Amino acid sequence: MDDNKKNYLHSVENKQLASFKEIFDNLVDMVSKTDINGFFQYVTPSHKSILGYEPEYLIGKNVLNFLHDDDVDYIAGELKKLIKESSQSSINTPSILECRYKHKHGHFLYIEVQVKPLFDKSAQTKGFIFSARDITEKKEKEVPASESEEYYKKLIEFLPDSVYIQVGNKNVFSNKAGLELLGFDKLEQLVGRNVIDFIHVDSRPTYISRCEAIEKHKTTPISKTKIIRLDGSIIHVESASCLIKYKGENAVLSVIRDITNQLETEKLLIDSEEKYRNLVEFMPEAVYIIDRNTLLFSNSTGVSFLGAEKLEDIIGKNLWDIVYVDKDLNKENPEKNLENIFKMGLMPLTEQKITSRINGKTISVEIISRQFPFYKEDVWLVVCRDISEKKQLLDTVREKDRLLEETLKYDKLRAEFITNVSHELRTPVNVMFSALQMIESINNSSNIDHNIKIDRYLNMMKQNNLRLIRLINNILDITKIDSGHIKLNKTESDIVKVIEDITISVVEYAKNKEIELIFDTNVEEKSMVFDSDMLERIMLNLLSNSIKFTPKHGKVIVEIEDGHEFISIFVKDTGVGVPAEKQKAIFERFVQVDKSLSRISEGSGIGLAIVKSLVDLHGGQISLKSKLGKGSEFTIKIPVYLVKDDEILKLPSDDCKSQIEQINIEFSDIYECLP
Repeated sequence: MDDNKKNYLHSVENKQLASFKEIFDNLVDMVSKTDINGFFQYVTPSHKSILGYEPEYLIGKNVLNFLHDDDVDYIAGELKKLIKESSQSSINTPSILECRYKHKHGHFLYIEVQVKPLFDKSAQTKGFIFSARDITEKKEKEVPASESEEYYKKLIEFLPDSVYIQVGNKNVFSNKAGLELLGFDKLEQLVGRNVIDFIHVDSRPTYISRCEAIEKHKTTPISKTKIIRLDGSIIHVESASCLIKYKGENAVLSVIRDITNQLETEKLLIDSEEKYRNLVEFMPEAVYIIDRNTLLFSNSTGVSFLGAEKLEDIIGKNLWDIVYVDKDLNKENPEKNLENIFKMGLMPLTEQKITSRINGKTISVEIISRQFPFYKEDVWLVVCRDISEKKQLLDTVREKDRLLEETLKYDKLRAEFITNVSHELRTPVNVMFSALQMIESINNSSNIDHNIKIDRYLNMMKQNNLRLIRLINNILDITKIDSGHIKLNKTESDIVKVIEDITISVVEYAKNKEIELIFDTNVEEKSMVFDSDMLERIMLNLLSNSIKFTPKHGKVIVEIEDGHEFISIFVKDTGVGVPAEKQKAIFERFVQVDKSLSRISEGSGIGLAIVKSLVDLHGGQISLKSKLGKGSEFTIKIPVYLVKDDEILKLPSDDCKSQIEQINIEFSDIYECLP
C-alpha cells in the first residue's frame, strides 16, 4: 500500500475517532471503561455533572471505592459472576444493576448501571463497559407496595370513624373504632356475625333499601340508622357505603360515625331555641332584625312600638316607611348610625325619638345595635327600650332640681341683700345720729362758733339722707320692674347731647377724686326716640360705678359711636376691674363683686340689675369687658327709633333741678365728694 493511501486511511480514522469522542463527551449518561479488576481506564465528562468528579481524577481509581459500603459486595459479586459466565454470545445481553454512588460532596445517589464485559482476541474477559444514569429522584418517589399496604392498614386502624367490610351479609373486617362502637373486644368476636343482627328493627327497611342501592349504583349517600350494641343499648349513627374487592370477592365497605350525642345536642338546641324565642317574644324591649332597611323580624313589643296591630303589617317593609325620625330632635342621624354598623359592626347605646307613621305616636327610645348572622347573611340586630316615662321623670326631676337650685340661689341672694340693705341703712343712720349728737353738743357749748360746726354736720346728714333715698329708690324701682309697672316715657331728642350733658354734670365729682373724665363721639348730633330720664339713670349709675372704683389719677372715658341702626355707648375706666368669674353675674340683682364688710365702696348690688332692665326696655343690649386690675368697659347698644307721622310723644323734660338732685342721689355713696 502506497503512502498516499495510508495517509488517507489514517486521516479517515482520525476523523472517525474525533466524531466518536464528540459523541461520548456529550452523552447524558455516565459511560466508563474499567479493567477486569474494576480500575477506571476511561470516563465520560458527564461523571462531573452527575457525581462532581473530574474525569482525570477518576482514571486509575477503582469503581468499588465510590460505592456505598452496603453495595460493594453486591456489585463485586455481580462482576465476578459476569467474568465466570461471560462468552462471546453474551455480548448483547448486558446486566442491569442498581447501586449507590458516592458524590464528591459526600451524599449518595441511586444509580442504574448496565454492565457488559469486554473480551480479548482469545475470548477472555479483559474488562467492563459501564453505562450509568441517576435514578435518585425516581427512587425517592417510589413507595414499596408492602409499605403502602402497611400505611393504609395503620390509617384505617387509627381512624376515629368505624370502618366495616362485609361479604354478603357477614362481617369480615372492622377497625378498632368499629369494635368499640358495637361493644366487642376482639375482631374474632365480630367476624362471621350477620350484619342485620345489629340493625334496629325501625331501621331495617332503610338498610335493605341501601343494600339494593349499593348493588345498583356502587355507592350510597350518607344516611342515618339506629344500631343495637352488644349490650343491648341503642345508638344513632350516620353511614356511607360503597362496593370494593376484598380478597378477590365483592364486598361492601361502610364508614360509620356515632351521632347520638350530636342528635341529643340538636334536640337541646331546638328546645333552647324555643325557650329563647319565647324569651324574645315576651321581652319588654323591642327586638328587630333588619336587612339594610327591610324589616325581617320583630317581637310583639316591637310591633306595638311601631304602632302596628299584627306582625304581618310591618314584616318585609322598609323601616323608614313605618317610622319617621325627626332629625332635629335627635343628637345623631339614626340612618347614618345604622349604616355605620356595617363599617364598625356595632352601634353603641344612643337615645332617639321616633314617630310611628301608622298611629302618629312619638316615643323616646334607647337603641343599641350590632351586626348579626342571620341565615348566613349579615343583618342588623336592633334592641329598643321605651324611655318616654323615664325621660319625663328625669325632666321633672331636673326641673325640680333647677327650681330648687334657683330657690336656694334666690334665698342666698335675698339673705345677702338683707345683709347689704341692713348695712346700707345702718351706716347713714349712724352717721346722721352722730351728727345730731354733735349738733346738740355744739348748741350746749357757748365757746364754739356754732355756724361752722353745724354746717359740716348738716352736710353729713344730707349726704347720708341721699344715700337712704337712693337705696329706697332702687328697691322701689326693682319692685316696679318685676311687677311691670315701669313704662318708658319716650321722647325724640338728641341722644348725643343728653349723654354729653350727663357726663359734664359729674365732672366735679371726678375732679374731687382726681380722676380725668373724657367725652368723645364720632357723631355730633343724633336725633332718635328714647326715654331721657331712664337714659340718665343708666349713665349716672355707670359713671358713679366707674368713678367709685377708679383710683386717683385714673381715667373715665365716655364714647358714642353711630352704627346707623344702633347707637353704641361706651363707658370705660382704669379702675380695679371685675374678676372673670363674676362678669357673667354682674347684671343679676343683689350681686356684688366685693361682699366683704370692709369693701372699698358701698352699694346694695341692684344698681346694675336696674341698668340692664332699663336698657332691655329700650330694646337694647348691655355687656361688660373687664380685666382685673386693668379696668372695665361697659357697652350699651340702643336701636335707633324715629317718630312715625301718627305718633305723639311727650316733649323732653328740661328740669335742671331734678337732674342735679338725681346726680346727688346717684353719687351719694362717694364720700370723697363731701365738701
